[in-house]
Amino acid sequence: GRVSIKPHASCRSSHSSIDAVNIIMDEHQLSPADIEKVHIKINPFVHGMCGGRKLDPMPAAQMSIAYGIAARLVFGGANLTAYTRTNRHDPRIRLAMDLVEFEIDKTQKDEDEPIVTVITRDGQSYTERVEFPLGAPQNPVSDEALMSKYRDIAGMVFPSEVVEGIADFLLHLKDQPNLDPVVKLLGSKPLSTTQFDI
Repeated sequence: GRVSIKPHASCRSSHSSIDAVNIIMDEHQLSPADIEKVHIKINPFVHGMCGGRKLDPMPAAQMSIAYGIAARLVFGGANLTAYTRTNRHDPRIRLAMDLVEFEIDKTQKDEDEPIVTVITRDGQSYTERVEFPLGAPQNPVSDEALMSKYRDIAGMVFPSEVVEGIADFLLHLKDQPNLDPVVKLLGSKPLSTTQFDI
């Protein structure tokens, strides 16, 4: 199949870079404070699309590889809440974005994924290229990660008991006689009536 699930709330072309940073940090047990620089060797097409550093409007940040990596370093992930206006203007974000540097590689094809090198404050260097970003058919997202994304997004609207009730109903959909319970849950009072912080 060709269906992908996006684990990050950003442009798909930014995902492999965020994934590479995740892999390097996990494999080498690095904390954000350990990182001196994130060097990204990237093709001209993807750099033109995702090499920007704008924080506003929200879609500009979602198109930014530097922002996605900064969100990973500052907030632990590039989920939807990392892209709220409040979080985009967290002073730590700009500092983390400044750690990201690009090298445009004209030998790469438009569809080539970037090569990411993390340089640590103690002089170590780790390189990763993620050919199939997380969520691609060749690299499926785990059920646990998918549920985490669901809880993150639904939790912005509903209290946790409603979020869990909807999940439980849908995970056992074949056992349900009708949709009335989930329709009622979806009609629950939201946590807030204000618009998403874009």
